[in-house]
Amino acid sequence: LTGGFGWPLQLLVANLWLFGPLLCCILGAKATTSSLVRTTTALTVFKSGQKSNVLPSEAFALVNHRIHPRDTVHGVLQRDIKVMNDGRVKVEVLGQATEPAPVSSTSHPAFQHLKACVFEVFPGVAVAPGLFVAASDSRHFWKLAEQIYRFSPISLHITETKMFHGVNERIGIESYARSVAFYRAFHLRVRERSSLK
Repeated sequence: LTGGFGWPLQLLVANLWLFGPLLCCILGAKATTSSLVRTTTALTVFKSGQKSNVLPSEAFALVNHRIHPRDTVHGVLQRDIKVMNDGRVKVEVLGQATEPAPVSSTSHPAFQHLKACVFEVFPGVAVAPGLFVAASDSRHFWKLAEQIYRFSPISLHITETKMFHGVNERIGIESYARSVAFYRAFHLRVRERSSLK
Protein backbone atom coordinates (compact mmCIF):
# COMPACT_ATOMS: atom_id res chain seq x y z
CA LEU A 1 0.00 0.00 0.00
CA THR A 2 1.17 3.48 -0.74
CA GLY A 3 -0.35 6.77 0.29
CA GLY A 4 -3.57 7.38 2.14
CA PHE A 5 -2.23 6.55 5.62
CA GLY A 6 -0.34 8.51 8.24
CA TRP A 7 1.88 7.28 11.02
CA PRO A 8 1.48 4.70 12.65
CA LEU A 9 -1.05 3.12 10.26
CA GLN A 10 1.44 3.41 7.39
CA LEU A 11 3.77 1.10 9.30
CA LEU A 12 0.98 -1.43 9.89
CA VAL A 13 -0.33 -1.57 6.31
CA ALA A 14 3.17 -1.69 4.85
CA ASN A 15 3.91 -4.81 6.93
CA LEU A 16 0.71 -6.85 6.82
CA TRP A 17 2.72 -10.08 7.04
CA LEU A 18 3.48 -9.05 10.64
CA PHE A 19 0.68 -6.67 11.62
CA GLY A 20 -2.28 -8.20 9.72
CA PRO A 21 -3.98 -9.61 12.85
CA LEU A 22 -3.46 -6.33 14.75
CA LEU A 23 -4.90 -4.33 11.85
CA CYS A 24 -7.94 -6.66 11.78
CA CYS A 25 -8.47 -5.98 15.49
CA ILE A 26 -8.23 -2.23 14.94
CA LEU A 27 -10.65 -2.30 11.99
CA GLY A 28 -12.98 -4.72 13.76
CA ALA A 29 -13.27 -2.45 16.80
CA LYS A 30 -14.77 0.46 14.83
CA ALA A 31 -18.34 0.45 13.58
CA THR A 32 -17.28 2.22 10.38
CA THR A 33 -14.70 -0.41 9.38
CA SER A 34 -15.74 -3.65 11.11
CA SER A 35 -17.68 -4.80 8.03
CA LEU A 36 -14.35 -5.06 6.18
CA VAL A 37 -13.01 -7.82 8.43
CA ARG A 38 -16.04 -9.84 9.55
CA THR A 39 -19.53 -11.00 8.65
CA THR A 40 -22.07 -8.37 9.60
CA THR A 41 -25.51 -8.95 11.08
CA ALA A 42 -28.46 -6.58 11.03
CA LEU A 43 -31.90 -7.18 12.51
CA THR A 44 -33.94 -5.49 9.78
CA VAL A 45 -37.51 -6.52 10.69
CA PHE A 46 -39.00 -7.54 14.04
CA LYS A 47 -42.69 -8.13 14.68
CA SER A 48 -44.37 -9.27 17.86
CA GLY A 49 -47.59 -8.67 19.73
CA GLN A 50 -50.70 -6.64 19.00
CA LYS A 51 -51.55 -4.94 22.29
CA SER A 52 -49.59 -3.24 25.03
CA ASN A 53 -51.17 -5.31 27.82
CA VAL A 54 -50.93 -8.81 26.24
CA LEU A 55 -47.79 -10.92 26.00
CA PRO A 56 -47.24 -12.02 22.39
CA SER A 57 -47.60 -15.71 21.61
CA GLU A 58 -45.08 -15.53 18.79
CA ALA A 59 -42.47 -13.27 17.27
CA PHE A 60 -40.97 -12.93 13.80
CA ALA A 61 -37.64 -11.44 12.81
CA LEU A 62 -35.65 -10.95 9.62
CA VAL A 63 -31.89 -10.89 9.97
CA ASN A 64 -29.63 -9.76 7.15
CA HIS A 65 -26.04 -10.96 6.95
CA ARG A 66 -23.26 -9.66 4.72
CA ILE A 67 -21.04 -12.72 4.70
CA HIS A 68 -17.28 -12.28 4.81
CA PRO A 69 -15.32 -14.39 2.25
CA ARG A 70 -13.82 -16.57 4.98
CA ASP A 71 -17.34 -17.58 6.18
CA THR A 72 -20.12 -19.67 4.62
CA VAL A 73 -23.91 -19.48 4.70
CA HIS A 74 -24.02 -22.72 6.70
CA GLY A 75 -21.43 -21.49 9.19
CA VAL A 76 -23.29 -18.21 9.74
CA LEU A 77 -26.60 -20.03 10.30
CA GLN A 78 -24.93 -22.37 12.81
CA ARG A 79 -23.49 -19.37 14.64
CA ASP A 80 -26.94 -17.72 14.74
CA ILE A 81 -28.44 -20.86 16.27
CA LYS A 82 -25.61 -21.09 18.82
CA VAL A 83 -25.92 -17.41 19.80
CA MET A 84 -29.71 -17.65 20.26
CA ASN A 85 -29.37 -20.91 22.20
CA ASP A 86 -33.16 -21.43 22.26
CA GLY A 87 -34.75 -24.53 20.73
CA ARG A 88 -38.07 -22.72 20.40
CA VAL A 89 -36.60 -20.45 17.74
CA LYS A 90 -36.91 -21.72 14.18
CA VAL A 91 -34.26 -20.52 11.76
CA GLU A 92 -34.75 -20.65 8.00
CA VAL A 93 -33.32 -18.98 4.95
CA LEU A 94 -35.75 -16.81 3.02
CA GLY A 95 -35.24 -16.91 -0.72
CA GLN A 96 -31.89 -18.12 -1.94
CA ALA A 97 -28.87 -17.55 0.27
CA THR A 98 -25.76 -16.56 -1.63
CA GLU A 99 -22.31 -17.67 -0.62
CA PRO A 100 -19.66 -14.94 -0.43
CA ALA A 101 -18.24 -13.76 -3.73
CA PRO A 102 -15.03 -15.39 -4.95
CA VAL A 103 -11.92 -13.36 -4.20
CA SER A 104 -10.35 -11.83 -7.31
CA SER A 105 -6.62 -11.49 -7.91
CA THR A 106 -4.70 -8.27 -7.33
CA SER A 107 -2.08 -9.32 -9.89
CA HIS A 108 -4.58 -9.59 -12.75
CA PRO A 109 -4.32 -6.87 -15.45
CA ALA A 110 -7.92 -5.77 -14.75
CA PHE A 111 -7.00 -4.89 -11.16
CA GLN A 112 -3.91 -3.05 -12.40
CA HIS A 113 -6.13 -1.00 -14.74
CA LEU A 114 -8.45 -0.15 -11.85
CA LYS A 115 -5.49 0.82 -9.71
CA ALA A 116 -3.97 3.08 -12.38
CA CYS A 117 -7.29 4.84 -12.92
CA VAL A 118 -7.77 5.36 -9.19
CA PHE A 119 -4.36 7.04 -8.97
CA GLU A 120 -5.24 9.17 -12.00
CA VAL A 121 -8.60 10.41 -10.68
CA PHE A 122 -7.94 10.26 -6.92
CA PRO A 123 -4.24 11.16 -6.49
CA GLY A 124 -2.65 10.44 -3.12
CA VAL A 125 -5.01 7.66 -2.05
CA ALA A 126 -4.13 4.12 -1.01
CA VAL A 127 -5.18 1.30 -3.32
CA ALA A 128 -5.70 -2.13 -1.84
CA PRO A 129 -8.15 -4.99 -2.16
CA GLY A 130 -11.07 -4.86 0.22
CA LEU A 131 -14.63 -5.93 0.57
CA PHE A 132 -17.46 -4.41 -1.41
CA VAL A 133 -19.92 -4.58 1.46
CA ALA A 134 -23.05 -4.30 -0.61
CA ALA A 135 -25.00 -6.80 -2.62
CA SER A 136 -24.39 -6.48 -6.33
CA ASP A 137 -25.48 -8.17 -9.54
CA SER A 138 -21.96 -9.54 -9.96
CA ARG A 139 -23.15 -12.90 -8.59
CA HIS A 140 -24.82 -13.48 -11.96
CA PHE A 141 -21.39 -13.41 -13.64
CA TRP A 142 -19.42 -15.71 -11.32
CA LYS A 143 -19.62 -18.59 -13.80
CA LEU A 144 -18.65 -16.36 -16.73
CA ALA A 145 -15.54 -14.60 -15.41
CA GLU A 146 -12.85 -15.62 -12.93
CA GLN A 147 -12.02 -12.04 -11.98
CA ILE A 148 -14.85 -9.76 -10.91
CA TYR A 149 -14.05 -6.46 -9.21
CA ARG A 150 -16.92 -4.85 -7.35
CA PHE A 151 -15.78 -1.27 -7.09
CA SER A 152 -17.48 2.05 -6.54
CA PRO A 153 -15.26 5.06 -7.27
CA ILE A 154 -16.92 7.47 -4.87
CA SER A 155 -15.08 9.62 -2.38
CA LEU A 156 -17.12 10.13 0.79
CA HIS A 157 -16.51 11.84 4.10
CA ILE A 158 -17.10 9.51 7.04
CA THR A 159 -20.24 11.49 7.98
CA GLU A 160 -21.75 10.80 4.54
CA THR A 161 -21.66 7.04 5.06
CA LYS A 162 -24.51 7.38 7.58
CA MET A 163 -26.85 8.10 4.66
CA PHE A 164 -26.46 4.61 3.13
CA HIS A 165 -29.91 3.08 2.80
CA GLY A 166 -31.26 5.94 4.91
CA VAL A 167 -33.11 9.19 4.67
CA ASN A 168 -31.90 11.48 1.88
CA GLU A 169 -29.31 9.04 0.52
CA ARG A 170 -27.09 10.88 -1.96
CA ILE A 171 -23.59 11.75 -3.05
CA GLY A 172 -22.23 15.21 -3.68
CA ILE A 173 -21.83 16.76 -7.12
CA GLU A 174 -18.01 16.67 -6.94
CA SER A 175 -18.03 13.00 -5.93
CA TYR A 176 -20.40 12.21 -8.78
CA ALA A 177 -18.20 14.08 -11.28
CA ARG A 178 -15.09 12.21 -10.11
CA SER A 179 -16.98 8.93 -10.41
CA VAL A 180 -17.83 9.74 -14.02
CA ALA A 181 -14.21 10.75 -14.63
CA PHE A 182 -13.04 7.41 -13.24
CA TYR A 183 -15.35 5.37 -15.46
CA ARG A 184 -14.28 7.41 -18.49
CA ALA A 185 -10.59 6.89 -17.69
CA PHE A 186 -11.14 3.17 -17.12
CA HIS A 187 -13.09 2.74 -20.35
CA LEU A 188 -10.44 4.60 -22.38
CA ARG A 189 -7.60 2.66 -20.75
CA VAL A 190 -9.17 -0.76 -21.39
CA ARG A 191 -10.13 0.22 -24.95
CA GLU A 192 -6.58 1.40 -25.63
CA ARG A 193 -5.06 -1.82 -24.23
CA SER A 194 -7.52 -3.94 -26.23
CA SER A 195 -6.62 -2.18 -29.47
CA LEU A 196 -2.92 -2.94 -28.89
CA LYS A 197 -3.54 -6.70 -28.96
